[in-house]
Amino acid sequence: MDKAQLRLKFRDLRSKLNSKEQLAAAFALAENLFKLPDFVKVKSIAAYWPNDHEINPLLFLEKAMHQGLNCYLPLLMGDNSLLLDFASYTCDTHMQENKFGILEPHVDASGLASIEKLDLIVVPLVAFDKYGTRLGMGAGYYDSTLNKLLDIEPNARPMIVGAAHNCQQAQELPNDNWDWSLSYIVTDKAIIKAQGR
Repeated sequence: MDKAQLRLKFRDLRSKLNSKEQLAAAFALAENLFKLPDFVKVKSIAAYWPNDHEINPLLFLEKAMHQGLNCYLPLLMGDNSLLLDFASYTCDTHMQENKFGILEPHVDASGLASIEKLDLIVVPLVAFDKYGTRLGMGAGYYDSTLNKLLDIEPNARPMIVGAAHNCQQAQELPNDNWDWSLSYIVTDKAIIKAQGR
């Protein structure tokens, strides 16, 4: 299957999860994210506002806030940019819809964090494989943004973790040279360390 066919297949799979299953998955995801190796060193976290039946990381962010961690959500930089900013997020943050109808924080520049200042970035995905290959929606926002980290020493980069329902695991996904590989994939059932190719 090509990427377009794979997107249809895995988006359909996760869309079949009912609201009870989605809620249980969100609780399990939150638990598993806190079990990531080196999580005790994490002070700043970026995740995402769920859309299109994506597994919901907001419960995880709520718990992280209660532990005193700084939390952020992605923010589109502009109509012609494929880069994301990361905006401060709390339970009181005013939210607004972006051009895709996804909620994002409405903050001024003082509420933004540069990507290299984050310790953990939890990214959404449509499908993943054991090699850490991430299939996104195809717009390229995350790959473009994460590529800014290439100038940083690998051991100084944030941990990049994919979040997904267990049913979104593929045997093996096509991998283009601009695709960013994940360190871990965390699902409602497991913490999967990427094997690399």
